[in-house]
Amino acid sequence: MDYNDFLEELEEYIRNSDLSIGQAEILGATLNSLGYLIIAYGAKIDIYELLNDETNSDSAFRTFLLGQSIIALGYSILWVVSLNRLKTKRLENDYLERQNSLNAYRKVEISYLLSAFANFLRLEAFYELLVLKDEELKEEENEEE
Repeated sequence: MDYNDFLEELEEYIRNSDLSIGQAEILGATLNSLGYLIIAYGAKIDIYELLNDETNSDSAFRTFLLGQSIIALGYSILWVVSLNRLKTKRLENDYLERQNSLNAYRKVEISYLLSAFANFLRLEAFYELLVLKDEELKEEENEEE
């Protein structure tokens, strides 16, 4: 294989990688949208329960936890996407003499990593809130007996 063949194969590899990256990015963004929609639904459940004096349910907490789980997964996928995109841009710069701003791609990657971390922290908090609510409901149930 000569150098020109190598460059052609590299260009095809990068093109295929970019297509895969785009599809994974759609998945991550879709999961984030779905997760936030579920959290909005959880807020509606919470409002309904407050307005109707129904504080003996953990439905809103379970819904928040589900939504946050999906969001954390979405941001994790977007972080992996950004890592792969950075890798392909490095290849373009190194072998195809392109001038991609790796610093900008690195910032995107770091921001998705931080978002993923923040969302896993929020997921842990939602889980703790659900556990506390369930303990509160059990105590109320025991008092009624």
